[in-house]
Amino acid sequence: MNAKVIECAQHIGQVKVAANELSKLNPSEISSTLVLLCDEALIGSMIHHIPDNVIKTNLTLGLPLTQTSVKSWIDILFQIQENKVKFQTDSVYFYDLQRFVNHAFTISSLNLKEVKDLGDAERDAIRYNRIFQNRSKLKKSRDLSVLCDLVFEDWGNDWKKALLNIRELNSFFLTRIGIEFEFEKTILQVLDDAIIELQNIIEEGIPEMSQKSFKLFFDQHWIGKSISFAGDQEDGLQIMGLLETRMLDFKNVIALGMNEGKLPATNPIQSFIPMDLRSGLGLPTTREKQGLFAHHFYRLLHHCENFTATFSSTSEQIGSQEKSRYLLQLELELERLNPNIAIENLHYNVPIEGVSESNSQVIERSPLIIARIEKYFKKHISASALNTYLRCPLDFYYRYIAELGEERGVEEDIESQQFGSLVHHVLEELYKPFALYDSFGKEVQPKPKAVQSEDITKMLKDYKSILYNAFLAYFDNDEQLFLKGKNLISYTIAQDTLENTLKKELVLLKGLKEDLFIVQVEAKKTMRLELMVHGEKREVSFTGYIDRIDKIGNNYRVIDYKSGKVKDQDVKFSEKENPILTFSKCKHAVQLAMYSLFLKDSFGCYPSEASIFSITDIKQLSYSLHSDSHSLEEISNLFKKFLERLLEEIFDETQPIEHSEDSKYCNYCQ
Repeated sequence: MNAKVIECAQHIGQVKVAANELSKLNPSEISSTLVLLCDEALIGSMIHHIPDNVIKTNLTLGLPLTQTSVKSWIDILFQIQENKVKFQTDSVYFYDLQRFVNHAFTISSLNLKEVKDLGDAERDAIRYNRIFQNRSKLKKSRDLSVLCDLVFEDWGNDWKKALLNIRELNSFFLTRIGIEFEFEKTILQVLDDAIIELQNIIEEGIPEMSQKSFKLFFDQHWIGKSISFAGDQEDGLQIMGLLETRMLDFKNVIALGMNEGKLPATNPIQSFIPMDLRSGLGLPTTREKQGLFAHHFYRLLHHCENFTATFSSTSEQIGSQEKSRYLLQLELELERLNPNIAIENLHYNVPIEGVSESNSQVIERSPLIIARIEKYFKKHISASALNTYLRCPLDFYYRYIAELGEERGVEEDIESQQFGSLVHHVLEELYKPFALYDSFGKEVQPKPKAVQSEDITKMLKDYKSILYNAFLAYFDNDEQLFLKGKNLISYTIAQDTLENTLKKELVLLKGLKEDLFIVQVEAKKTMRLELMVHGEKREVSFTGYIDRIDKIGNNYRVIDYKSGKVKDQDVKFSEKENPILTFSKCKHAVQLAMYSLFLKDSFGCYPSEASIFSITDIKQLSYSLHSDSHSLEEISNLFKKFLERLLEEIFDETQPIEHSEDSKYCNYCQ
C-alpha cells in the first residue's frame, strides 16, 4: 500500500488535495475510489470541487440543509421581521432588499425581466441613497407583486401566521422554479416537510415568545435535516462517511479531515446513565464507540492499494489541529510491521513560485498598458486624477487606467465626503441667484446685482430651510433619519458650518471698497492644451467644476470649497528643479493652477486670486495659492511645464508603475 499523509494549512485545502488526486485517475480507477469524509462539514466544498474527469458521483451521506441556500433564506426572512420592529416602518430596508434581490431562490423563480426590474430597484436605491424602499415600487408584475407581499409580510409575533407565510413562499418557489433548478426545489421540499412537523406542534399550543426565541425554536426543527441522494454502488466515485463504509472495499481511499476529534469523534454518548454505571452494567461506553470507529477505519485498509489522508493544521475553526491518533499509529507501527508499506508525509501549499517572481506592487508598461493609457488620455482629464498620480502612480493605474470600481451601497450615516457635498449644495443654492452666468457659461438675463451685506444677512436666515431640504432629499424624504441619532450631529455641524462661513463672508463684504459680483457657481469648464511630450506635440483635454468664480471690481477670483482642514503649506508654492516635485509638494497647486487656466480660457485673463475656502475652519476662510517668487500667472504657466514632464513620465515605456511608499491612503493598491 502506498500511503500519503498530507498536512494542509487551510481547511479548504483538503478538498483541493482530493480534487487533485481524483484528476489523476482514469474512469475504471474512479469506480474503485472512495472519498471518505471524516469531517462531514467538508461535504459542501467537496461537491463543488469534483474534477471534470469524474463523470458520475455517488453521495451516500446526506447533505445538511445548513450547508445550502436555505440557511441564508431563513436568515433573510427573520432579519426582515427584526428590522420592521427596529425601524417601525412597513417600507423595505435597503440591505434586506439587496439580500432578497440577489438570493438564489428569488433569481431562479422569476423571469429575466422581473429579475432586471428588481436589479433596477436596487441600483436606484444606491443612486438616490434610499435607505428604505416603498414596497409598491417593487411590484412590476403579478408574480413579483405576490412574491414581494409574501416576503415582506408583517408577522406581528403571530407564529402560526409566520409558518403559514413561509410555507406559502415555499409553494410559490416550488411552482415557479424551472427543472434546471431541481436542487433548489429539493431543498425547499425538505424544508417544507420540516415546517409541517412544527405546525403540528404549534397547533397544540405554545407559550408566548419573542422573535429571537421563536427563531431558536424554529431552527431546531429544520437545522438537523439533510438531503438524501440516490446513487450506484458499482459505478462512479463514492463519497461516504465512515459508518457508511461497513463491509465495503476500495482500491483507492482518500480520507479528508483526519484530525483528532473528527476521527475518532470525541463527542460523548448522549445518556442520563453515568459512564461508570454503563460500564458496570455492560452497556457501551465512549471506549466501545471509539473502538467501533477504529474497526471501520482499519478494515478499509485491508484491500486498499493507494491511501491518501489529509488533516488541517489551521486554527481557523474550533477543534484540534493535531492529526488523528489512527494516522500516528500507522506511522509508528505499520511501517515497522510491514516493510513493503511506505508512508510519505507531505505539506499542501498554494504554489507561489510564479507569484513571488513578479511583484504585484509593480506593473510593467507593456504595449497593452501603454495602449490603455493612450485611450484614457483621449478623454477629459481632471485635477483629482493628476493628484492621484502624484500621490501614488499604482493607485492612479488601478483607478483610472484599469477602471476598477468600488462596490457601492447606501450610506445610513453622513460620511465626510457626503457631508461636504451637502454643504457645497447649500452654498451653491444660496449664491446661484446672484450668478452672472449659469454653470455652462450662458449669460443670465436680466443681469443679477452685486452681492450686498443685506443679501448675506438674508442667507443667514434662509440657509436652514435649504439645508433641511438637502438632507431630506439625501435620506429619501425620511426626516427621522437625520433629526435623531448620529446623523443629527452631522446635521447640526452642517448648520454651524454654514453659519460660520456666511458670517466670515459678511465680514469680508463689509471690508470691501468695490462691489462683489458672483460670476458662476459650480462652473463646468473644459479646455485643450497643446503640450510637448517626448518631442512630439500632444493635445490633451482637461475638465473640472469650479465651485465659485467671483469678481471684486475688475479682479477675478476662482474658489474651491473644502470641508477638510487646510494648512498654509498646502497652498504655498516653492519652485524646485523638478516641476513634478514642485507641484506634488504643494497639495492644492495642481487644482488651483488648472482652475486659473480654465478662467484664462473662458474670460481671457488670469485670476488675481485662486483660493481654497475652508468652510470648517473657524478662524480663517480663504487660503490663496501664493509664492515668494512667482505670481499666479507665472505659476499657471509653470503648470504647463509640469504637465509636459508628468506626461513624459506617464508615457515612459522603460519605467514600471509602482506604489509610492509615501502614500498612506491608497484605495486600490493596498
